[in-house]
Amino acid sequence: MPAHRMLKSIAALHGACAIILGAFSAHYLAEIIPPNSLANFKLAAQYQIIHALFMLVVLQLKVVQKSFFYVLNLGILFFSGSIYVLSAKIITNPSVLKIIGPITPIGGTLLIFCWIWLSVQLLKNQTN
Repeated sequence: MPAHRMLKSIAALHGACAIILGAFSAHYLAEIIPPNSLANFKLAAQYQIIHALFMLVVLQLKVVQKSFFYVLNLGILFFSGSIYVLSAKIITNPSVLKIIGPITPIGGTLLIFCWIWLSVQLLKNQTN
């Protein structure tokens, strides 16, 4: 499978996961986790769907290298994934939580980096 098609598929899977997990939070988690944790879980789903769409749009622009999408994918997984785990209280082991907690800002930083990376690439392409 060509890399471009694989990346589109990954973006679509991120979108599907965000919808599934958003529904899961509304229909199941709402009964078992505190409201602030539920809000965080829903926020993770929102960020995941936004960045899945972002990935699809950027793929169409064809202004960044393949490595951009690997960084973006890691950012989505680290940011949304860690929030899902932390807010759903899936893992309660304190030593594991100490490892997962710092993954969230790393993922957020990767997402911010991708937006800046795209901005730089768009400026470069505009001047050429």
